Amino acid sequence: MFLEKTIQEIQRSPGHEKEVEKIARRRLFFDLPNRNKEILATVQNDHRNKKLQDSIQKHLEEYERGKIGIERKSDEEKALYVHMYNERGEELDSLNITSERDSTMSFQETDTETFKKLHLLSINYEEEVAKIAQDISPKAI
Repeated sequence: MFLEKTIQEIQRSPGHEKEVEKIARRRLFFDLPNRNKEILATVQNDHRNKKLQDSIQKHLEEYERGKIGIERKSDEEKALYVHMYNERGEELDSLNITSERDSTMSFQETDTETFKKLHLLSINYEEEVAKIAQDISPKAI
């Protein structure tokens, strides 16, 4: 009884949620499928993606065992976020890409076809982190 009450108090504490989310984000990296070569092949198909291609290629040369993840915030948003991680799951770089011509300067523009292909390879990070956190929350004390 006392142990159960203590566990419940820990699980309700604000620090517990933050720690579970941190663990979930770390696990997300290790759960990401290794699609590095597929992503690189996709951006190599159009010369307009040269800057994106160079960034990805440089990352893959430097961090052979690292991963590249493509995040989408929602299916409606016309932007993707390319995250580049080392082998320990630490994010080293990120690029924002879009197929919209009138976007802000902080986004790299890519052609519509490449954007569609990358969108198919993307993951909604927030949804995945929430699923992982829900899975590990009862197990984490």
